[in-house]
Amino acid sequence: MKACKEVVREGYHTVVVMGGDGTMAKIVEGLVDGVHATRGSDGGAEGVVDSLPNIAYVPMGTGNGLGGVVGLKGKRWKRKLRRARKGLENIKETLRSVLAESSCCSTIA
Repeated sequence: MKACKEVVREGYHTVVVMGGDGTMAKIVEGLVDGVHATRGSDGGAEGVVDSLPNIAYVPMGTGNGLGGVVGLKGKRWKRKLRRARKGLENIKETLRSVLAESSCCSTIA
């Protein structure tokens, strides 16, 4: 997948995957291919894993087999997603405070 290769090449830290087991499989495959394309295929499994971005998974598939395995089946994942969103809002607020007190200027979306 071209987009996955761009994610790896650009050095994104996190990818959010919304979908089912098949979507997740395709995204992971594309990210691994992107690492191989960027680093060459002789990097070994260890180098590939170290180069992959974090993956945030939101199970939206019909069966959600993977969601069940990682503890995101049923309505529990919605609570966890809300909790994660609140955590991100807190991180952004902290960063805004730090930037406001420092001499550098930046924008946080």
